[in-house]
Amino acid sequence: MPLRFLEYIAKEYQKLHFSNAVYSEALVKLPTPEFYVLYNGTKDAPLEQTLKLSDAFAGEYDKISLELMVKVINVNYDKGADILDKCSTLKEYSMFIHKVRTVRDRFGDLDLAIDASIRECISEGILAEFLKNNKGDVMSFLEVNLTEEEKDAIRRQDGYNEGMRDMALKMKEDNMPLESIAKYTGLSKEEIEKL
Repeated sequence: MPLRFLEYIAKEYQKLHFSNAVYSEALVKLPTPEFYVLYNGTKDAPLEQTLKLSDAFAGEYDKISLELMVKVINVNYDKGADILDKCSTLKEYSMFIHKVRTVRDRFGDLDLAIDASIRECISEGILAEFLKNNKGDVMSFLEVNLTEEEKDAIRRQDGYNEGMRDMALKMKEDNMPLESIAKYTGLSKEEIEKL
């Protein structure tokens, strides 16, 4: 992650000072950067942590010539970061995402979770005006833009399901009873019969 910030700040400084001044011997004053990531992923993460570019360096050195630090703040609603009390919009966003995940985990349907959470948040005054005016955009965005962790979880689940189907097919080829195959793979008899 810090590497992305290094690329970003280099481009920003280049835009800010793209002139003949970069070839001058005079010192070019640069704005002092601070880097923050507001984390709302699903992996367990500390409330706050600092990531350093040097953590990614291949060797160990007594002196590091280049460093970049990024402060990561966990803004998941159930973690209770102080920043949520300082920014009502961020707090409401965090509450909304928490509701979507809670409903999705309960019913296993992302579309249902997004729609139900939008309606509930509007009725409770959570991002109400924004959600009223942008419901379709929010639904599209959340359906498509899952966090990387959620995408990884889906990929792992897909791989697991594919493995179960492969195992069920082999068990079926060995003439095992459908009830046994279903018991050990978690697949329905109908799914097994289609293999």
